[in-house]
Amino acid sequence: MKSESRFGRSITEEVRSWFGVTVTISRRGETLFMVNRREIGCLYGDSVALFRFDPALRTQLLLAGRVADHPLYPRGSGPAVRRMISETDARDVVRLIWVNYESAIAGFNRRAELAAMPVLAERMVAN
Repeated sequence: MKSESRFGRSITEEVRSWFGVTVTISRRGETLFMVNRREIGCLYGDSVALFRFDPALRTQLLLAGRVADHPLYPRGSGPAVRRMISETDARDVVRLIWVNYESAIAGFNRRAELAAMPVLAERMVAN
């Protein structure tokens, strides 16, 4: 018999190993995965993961059956949900968290580039 607790443990170990990711436990007991104050995923116990995706990606993932609407929110207004009942589900949860991780890192890199632009422009004008 499989222990469900290993899903949460294995997902947390994997995601925690990524550069810049912090893992915290909320007041309600959820495991939150963060990159620079941006939540990239959340585990409720060992059987449910929640995600916030941009609307176009969320729609694609819903149509592909990889996530579902959160039952407490009207269609499309809340986080997307993924239930985990197998190792395959747990691996897909890691992939979904990775999608948000890449988006968070890309956003951070864009902001860093924009912040550096005035300095680069001054250097180009000076030369």
